[in-house]
Amino acid sequence: MKKTSILLICFIALMAFCIWVPNSSAKENFYTDYSCSVCHNPAPVTCAGCHRHGTGNFTAITNKLTYEPGESITVSISGGTNDESGWVRLILYDQDGNEVARSTGSSGRGGGPTFPGPIKLIATAPTGPGIYTLSASWYGYSTSTNASNFEPDTTNMLAANHGWVNIATNEFEVVSQCDTNAPVVTAPANMTITLSAGNTGPLSRSDAGIQAFLDGAAATDAEDGNLPVTNNAPNNFPVGTTPVTFFATDGCDNQGSATANVTIEVADNNLPGVTAPVPIEVTAQLCATSITASDSAIAAFLKGATAFDAEDGDVTASITNDAPTDFPVGTVTTVTFTAIDSLGANGTATATVTVNENPNTEPAVTAPTAITIMVPAGTTSLTATDTAIVDFLTGATATDVENGDVTALITNDAPAEFLVGTTSVTFSVADSCGVSASAASTVTVQEEGGNIAPVLILPDPITVDAQPCASSVPVTNPAIDVFLKGATATDAEDDDVTASITNNAPAELPIGTTPVTFSVTDSNGATTTDVSSVVVAGANNAPVVIGPAPLSVTVPSGTTSVPATDTAIAAFLNGATAADIEDGDLPLSSITNNTPADFPVGSTTVTFSVTDDCGLTATADSTVTIKEEQTPDVEPDDEIDDEENEHHGKNEHHGKNEHHSKNEHHEHKKNKKENEYHSEETRSSTKLRLLREEDD
Repeated sequence: MKKTSILLICFIALMAFCIWVPNSSAKENFYTDYSCSVCHNPAPVTCAGCHRHGTGNFTAITNKLTYEPGESITVSISGGTNDESGWVRLILYDQDGNEVARSTGSSGRGGGPTFPGPIKLIATAPTGPGIYTLSASWYGYSTSTNASNFEPDTTNMLAANHGWVNIATNEFEVVSQCDTNAPVVTAPANMTITLSAGNTGPLSRSDAGIQAFLDGAAATDAEDGNLPVTNNAPNNFPVGTTPVTFFATDGCDNQGSATANVTIEVADNNLPGVTAPVPIEVTAQLCATSITASDSAIAAFLKGATAFDAEDGDVTASITNDAPTDFPVGTVTTVTFTAIDSLGANGTATATVTVNENPNTEPAVTAPTAITIMVPAGTTSLTATDTAIVDFLTGATATDVENGDVTALITNDAPAEFLVGTTSVTFSVADSCGVSASAASTVTVQEEGGNIAPVLILPDPITVDAQPCASSVPVTNPAIDVFLKGATATDAEDDDVTASITNNAPAELPIGTTPVTFSVTDSNGATTTDVSSVVVAGANNAPVVIGPAPLSVTVPSGTTSVPATDTAIAAFLNGATAADIEDGDLPLSSITNNTPADFPVGSTTVTFSVTDDCGLTATADSTVTIKEEQTPDVEPDDEIDDEENEHHGKNEHHGKNEHHSKNEHHEHKKNKKENEYHSEETRSSTKLRLLREEDD
């Protein structure tokens, strides 16, 4: 029953198709030759035979092999055999299986009533570049409900098997029509990274900051949209500015670029901050002229400085000072404390040590009372062994606050013979500190009933100032002239004998104290003598020259000398200063030196000289040491010892764990700081202290 129904439906459909397609030409032999009875049984009543459905050797060929996006594609479908005809429709599908065109016409064939066509269908090229194919499908008559539209029947496989065939077109390429517009690349903002002091880099590109910088570029293209970005960044970024170029390429090989900079800088090294100890005052021992640096109070002072560095922390252990071995009495000594950090930078601070004198009191001398000894007429003198004279000479006494009774230390200038007349005797004593004092008295030897010696009255001692640079004052100096004329004398027999006074004043009185002896003799030959003095003040002091701190310059291995014009050496040569009590600070132009034109490797002593307006000369020495740079794997022990013994010890080194590159980097900076020596205020204080010591 079911089979009968199917056959009936097929027959009705075939008859309907024959009536609907009047141009179809069926052939009777088709029915038998192509086993139409499989489907058409009984045979159609309207048609003498059945149509061949045309599943032969079809081809589908595009009109070109290359298209632009959206361009029309003409597909020509041909093939099969000449006697093929029938109720067919041609549908064109794209590479994704979507219908893009179908045949049209009275029979739906899109061409003539017989085959081969060709039948031409139009499709649109894809928008994206690439290699593509299309597919064409022929469909025959179907027994399905879609038969009137000649649609493929996916539910009736029998119909599909004899009424449908797929064929693929040749491959064709869709190529974009390229422009010349390059992509727009946006580089990140310039970046600056600051390394800590002493870190000389380089910085790896894997550093988070640099990586973020490299990832910050973007690129876009009008045709291709957002594009990936590449760059030419190095693996390591050295200190300095490194330009980085970012690139992007579009589908037409147009390349765009943009550049940004990565700057690696090193933070400035902070100088160590030095805290000097509180200034101190100490009192010297009695009679002492100085106190040694080993004194407990001074030693504690010298150890009292501290230092802190922003990079290294506590650097107190690196502190050195320029304290002298002995601190002179009566002088304020400035001590400079210097700390050095791991990069060789110096920080300084100063404090003072004042050494006060332990006051020593001058002894007090009491001379004996003046005596007069009568001698027989005709006696001309008495010896110092005379009992009265001996008692006189031993009658002086002396005491000292510190030493007590110092009478036993008294000396006198008594002559061996006391002539008739008056003789002055000076009694002197010095205490344990060498401080002396004196007092005078007289012995008068007078003949009985004879002549009485004149009485001599002397002027008081005077002080006069010498002219600048002068070593003496002439006796014609008005003040000295008045002094010499100030003595008077009287005599019992001759009355005023002032005009007879003589003195032993020299023509030139040298700087210092000159005793002047006045003498007078009466008409009978009796002589009286006495002594006064002239003090000439104003001695010229020699200048003081302070040489620069010793300089050490490290040069590349193989260098034999460094010219005196080298920046560090030139600064060293200009680093000397000089001062004079009379002339004040002396200009740099007044300081000479014996520097050579070239400093050989090794140590060279440079002598700095200065002469004041009075022709007094002073000198000071310093050294320039030229050292060859050592290779990293060679560092002789003796050279290490030499370096450790350089001026200021640790200051000549460049800190711990430093490479030669860092040493070279800081060598001139360090030398400059060393050659600055002290601030002007400190240096002036030092010069004045030295001058005062010399003057004392």
